[in-house]
Amino acid sequence: MMKSLRRLAAIAALGALVFGFTGCDQEEGNSRLIPEVVSFNENAPLASDVWHLNGTPDDPFDDYVPIDWAEIVIKARVADPALALSTNTPFGNLHFTSYRVQFIDGVNSGGADLNGDGTIDLENYEAPMNLMVPAGGTAVGAIEIVPIQAKLESPISDTRGGGTYRTSAIVTFIGKEETSGRDIETTRGLDVTIGNLADE
Repeated sequence: MMKSLRRLAAIAALGALVFGFTGCDQEEGNSRLIPEVVSFNENAPLASDVWHLNGTPDDPFDDYVPIDWAEIVIKARVADPALALSTNTPFGNLHFTSYRVQFIDGVNSGGADLNGDGTIDLENYEAPMNLMVPAGGTAVGAIEIVPIQAKLESPISDTRGGGTYRTSAIVTFIGKEETSGRDIETTRGLDVTIGNLADE
């Protein structure tokens, strides 16, 4: 009887061990890939230009409001190299599908009041993106920080005549680890200067 119980216990322990090895990399709570931001806007503050003269200052009809594209380089670092699979398999991707921008002024939770009149001039927002990062590799994307619509409205549009505003942004990149479906987020900060900056 004692031998039978020991045998059953050994079989149960072996089964648990085998299940642990075969099932551990399917557990959604474990991160097999860790997003690592290699650089964001080339690790520099963002200079957000509100008006571009297009190289012909005497011709106002070809001037335009430029879009800020902040480059993001993300690496999918493998948490445990022993679990790494081929980058051609679904496991080999982190898929970022959206990003969230929170503007900071130290007072408002919904965005930034740039001119101090009590009204939020830059509202927090979330926007779609599509960036696939292979396991152990890197991928390059670009996102907009200051929405072009905000540059068309006062007080930001008023800086065409001079002056600048400064704020900070917290940007969160949101996605999933494929196959496991685990939610992935990584956050970075960015200083932002807004105004009619010198055109190249």
